[in-house]
Amino acid sequence: MIVVDHAVADWFLLRDGSDAYWLDVNCNSSATSFSILLQLNDTELPHVLAGRHAGCAQLAAQIQARPHAYAVRDRSALHGSRVLAAVQACRAAGGATAA
Repeated sequence: MIVVDHAVADWFLLRDGSDAYWLDVNCNSSATSFSILLQLNDTELPHVLAGRHAGCAQLAAQIQARPHAYAVRDRSALHGSRVLAAVQACRAAGGATAA
């Protein structure tokens, strides 16, 4: 997995070797902070790729507004370690993304 784009403290757009795209979104509920990792579906992917950074920001805002609606699609437990490794590699490279 590699980081394609990101917004500090908000979200990361990632791509894996199979050309699947993932959006890792920082969410808050009351005093709790958590992340939701979604593999972009056939509806979301064209919107995000066409809108680039703004498309990611818009989808992230939708997820943050209604995290419970997206929780069923959360894949953090399965792929969280891969996302963490990609984010750490991005930070080690000075925040450069693969866009």
